Amino acid sequence: MGHVRRYGDDRVIRIGRARDGDEALFTPRADFAADFASEGALLPDGLRWTVETGWGRREVLGMGGLAPLGGRRWGVWALMSDLTPRQWLLAGWAAHAVLTWATTANTIFERPTFQAVPAPTPEAVRLLKRIGFVDVGEAYMIWEG
Repeated sequence: MGHVRRYGDDRVIRIGRARDGDEALFTPRADFAADFASEGALLPDGLRWTVETGWGRREVLGMGGLAPLGGRRWGVWALMSDLTPRQWLLAGWAAHAVLTWATTANTIFERPTFQAVPAPTPEAVRLLKRIGFVDVGEAYMIWEG
């Protein structure tokens, strides 16, 4: 998928297709781990990406993806380690790049609607709004292509 760099910072977050076993290369933050365990500790079906950083070595920060919900609806999910605020911002831009690709490239998506369930924190809601999600008065937010 490529690199995401913002604000002239030399720290880079890369996103790319997930590899088998990537989920074992990082420790999820406690709230993500609890959600993951409640879903049976299985990654959702669909397209998956790995979020990583580091130039000389591969350091996996987390994973995310798009899971089919039926029709033109897709769920957006993430399983992330304990990121710094800057890493969260960069991960948000990476997610935006994936959603933009999914709606503008010649892909399997045709006028999709993506939905995400934010963590119950103002920061999570702000991050989703920053990358284009809209509050629809439900437990989830949507991003339409």
